[in-house]
Amino acid sequence: MMTSTDHQSDRIEYLDAVRGIAALSVVFYHILGSHWDWMRETKIAMFFLNGSDAVAMFFVLSGLVLSIKAINKSTEIDSSYYKRYSIARIFRLYPAFLFMLIIYYLYAHNNENIFTLFKTTITTNPHFFWEEALLVRDHHHLFFPDWTLGVEVALSLLVPFLVIVVRQSNKLLIFMIIGLMFAGKIYYSQFLLHFALGVLIANNFKRIVEFRDTSKWWYKYRWWLIPIVFFFYSMRHFLALCPLPGNIQYFMSSILYIDEYAFSGLASACLLLYIINTKRIQDILSHNVFSFWVKYHTVFIFLTGCLRIL
Repeated sequence: MMTSTDHQSDRIEYLDAVRGIAALSVVFYHILGSHWDWMRETKIAMFFLNGSDAVAMFFVLSGLVLSIKAINKSTEIDSSYYKRYSIARIFRLYPAFLFMLIIYYLYAHNNENIFTLFKTTITTNPHFFWEEALLVRDHHHLFFPDWTLGVEVALSLLVPFLVIVVRQSNKLLIFMIIGLMFAGKIYYSQFLLHFALGVLIANNFKRIVEFRDTSKWWYKYRWWLIPIVFFFYSMRHFLALCPLPGNIQYFMSSILYIDEYAFSGLASACLLLYIINTKRIQDILSHNVFSFWVKYHTVFIFLTGCLRIL
């Protein structure tokens, strides 16, 4: 088992377990939402199986795990490194996505002759297959979950640049994160905030692991952070039940350009801080039960996707 202090290794088991749990919440979220979304019990369960905002955890984790190796080993980030990194990322993510997209595409048009479908897809592209296959932004009509892959591919290619920023200064990346809270959605992607949070955690990983200073002014109030973090992470579902007044909604969405994903991203970062600092939680997440799920969770997600199209 990899310990919390062994953070210079390529993989950290308990963080893999967090990713697996987030994936599991997505599976149950979609299963419940597809069949029983009208039930009160389902709406309550959504607070805890919040698959809609699990993507926030995925993106913060991606920023963390993609940057920690380069940060710990002081890797020189030059054109050669970036080329190797980019090719590795694309080949890790794209083949599985393309396979699932083809399955969904064939099923969605199973009433058409397969040879005619193949011909028209190549020549006239009436169903916009190539836009979705090339991860063109906002083209995810055939296989809706692929919007997350487009974000993952595009923003993971920016991680080396975020590492360069944080190497200059922690504060510089923090100011960048603050800016992304309000402007990321306008100029690039709101999820760049999540990757930047992950890179910031990676740059301070050892300090987080070793933090034991109980003299900090906020330490005695730490338990109050639990409901706040839970509220931020599941804000989307709280607001669905108790919407904000219209003027506040307008101020947040149209003036500040902040939505629920920004809050769930901050909550995800806070959860990771707690996990990285708490050996007891790491031991639980490293249990064989979680190890089994982490090892095979992509298989279960694939089967779930197949069931949804049948």
